[in-house]
Amino acid sequence: HALISSISPYPHYNMISYSIAIHHITTTKGDGFLSFNKYPNVKWQLAYCARSFNPFFLEKSVDYLRHIPNIYFDTSALCESDIFSILLSEIDSSRILFGSDNIPIHLEGGKYISYGNAWMFLSPKSCNLNLTHCEPQTIPVVYEKLRALKYAVKQTHLNLRDIENIFYNNAKRILESITA
Repeated sequence: HALISSISPYPHYNMISYSIAIHHITTTKGDGFLSFNKYPNVKWQLAYCARSFNPFFLEKSVDYLRHIPNIYFDTSALCESDIFSILLSEIDSSRILFGSDNIPIHLEGGKYISYGNAWMFLSPKSCNLNLTHCEPQTIPVVYEKLRALKYAVKQTHLNLRDIENIFYNNAKRILESITA
């Protein structure tokens, strides 16, 4: 049976989307808050690849997460090709969902960047981009994200079937399974 939860906007479906930091997932193994194996019929969608805005977060947790078959990862808001490279090389393409996130925000110029063990949204609103050595004009976040994903696809040598899974087949398969 599916876990009925107030966090899901559609509680009658057996798909729950979480936006939760990876370090919370890996520190609550067993019977903790997010015991994914406890609810094997629920498909868990980890939004923002479990908030892995920094490659370090995913790198630290992928060994644990890859063995949980009912977890799916979405790519919303991620703009770092290193994050996608880890995801694409460590997680089967049948468990990755392309996510566009909030379209109005992602049409804004800027990029989510990582540094050290942190990350931030870099945009003309968040930082002074008066650069004299180059053209500081930003492009929409969704294009930054697609560019990073494209680099990672080339680096990991994904085939057309894998790409189709990420951009279409996986979402179709999941939606068909929860509406059946």
